[in-house]
Amino acid sequence: MEKLSSILAVVPEGGAKGVLVDKVCRLVQQSGARVELFLTAPSDYFAIAGRCAGMACGAQVGFTMYDSVTPMSEAILSRAAEVRADLIVAARGQFPLEHCPVPLLLLGKAIWSQEPRFAAAIDVAERDSEMLARGILHIAGFLCQKLVAHLDILYSEREQDDEPVKMERAVKLARLVREYRVGCERLQVFNGLPEETLPPLIAARHYDVVVGGSVARHQTLLSTLHSISKKLMSSTEGDVLIVTPAPEPVAAHPLSSDREQLAYQP
Repeated sequence: MEKLSSILAVVPEGGAKGVLVDKVCRLVQQSGARVELFLTAPSDYFAIAGRCAGMACGAQVGFTMYDSVTPMSEAILSRAAEVRADLIVAARGQFPLEHCPVPLLLLGKAIWSQEPRFAAAIDVAERDSEMLARGILHIAGFLCQKLVAHLDILYSEREQDDEPVKMERAVKLARLVREYRVGCERLQVFNGLPEETLPPLIAARHYDVVVGGSVARHQTLLSTLHSISKKLMSSTEGDVLIVTPAPEPVAAHPLSSDREQLAYQP
């Protein structure tokens, strides 16, 4: 995420009374993004429009009314593509959004701290997990900068006996943190299986936002990452930001190099 210029926020029925609109307004105030409010209950329009006006978001706000015919997830993802959303925001537990192509911020009921606390849980054990770690650090660092938030990077080393492997992963971690300029002092390393070590830690610290991901190329790793991600996300009552790794760029065709380069520029 090099920019945050468009947000699609899915507002549940009665959403004018919850914290979702507050958080979305804070995001747009500090990023300058345009926001499209996808109303699952069109009858909420006047209440939500009035609240947005009262909060003086200072952002360009659009509205989409759910037609109650198209499957909810399909309608949301279709509208996100139309408005070229860089981020989708929704309430936790409202509906499933599988394979979301853009970062998905699922909001709980608590308000954010004045300086929100983020936790980014990453892994570098495999090539796919390293790709995902890059996406997590990139997006978490970007949003923390915009929200003036604190970021903890959490990593738990599952390998206990193979010292060369542990050293190789430590080098990867240091390189990633340096590459995304999030600060080495923010990296916290633990020992043990991440699905066992990190959930109780996250639960005890009461982070405002936990950032993770669960998409991989290989089915076995996909299953493992999905299991770990679910445990991490269920360990917090706060918000969760789900990240998918960006696709690897393909080589440009010699006759259309300018076009291909533009297609993959961030």
